[in-house]
Amino acid sequence: MALAKLANFNWERLISKAHSPEVERAVQLLHAKANEIATSSAVYVKPPEPIDFAAYKSRLRFTAGAVDKLEESYKSMSVPAYSATVPAFESKKRALIFSVVKSTVTAAEADLAALKEQLNTFESSRFNEESTVADAMKKFPHLAEEIEKEITNHEWLKA
Repeated sequence: MALAKLANFNWERLISKAHSPEVERAVQLLHAKANEIATSSAVYVKPPEPIDFAAYKSRLRFTAGAVDKLEESYKSMSVPAYSATVPAFESKKRALIFSVVKSTVTAAEADLAALKEQLNTFESSRFNEESTVADAMKKFPHLAEEIEKEITNHEWLKA
């Protein structure tokens, strides 16, 4: 199950979110390791071929009794099943970490929205080649008033 998730993981999407070469390289290395695990696991997914004890008996005639004992021992052996459980404290710790990460992401998204709003405000009020004096007067009414006052009072060389 975990191997299927690893094989179906969208690495390109994760790599596209990397904003520095170091992070991108680390993700690429992780991707390479995941590919290595996936390819090597293909070898071990299928069960091993059964042992042909009869062939060994015919080849090892002088120790056929030993082969019989090995066969009996092999067939009586049981391999323990793998079962892993996560301790309760570890589950709680992971849940807390996940909630902290989730709240951090939410806060970062809120900050990002506020920064985008500030950027839009800045971009909309920014001067460029197409800006006019009227745009400047609208943006800085106190300066426009001062300029009009100086023109009215004929203060041409005010220091």
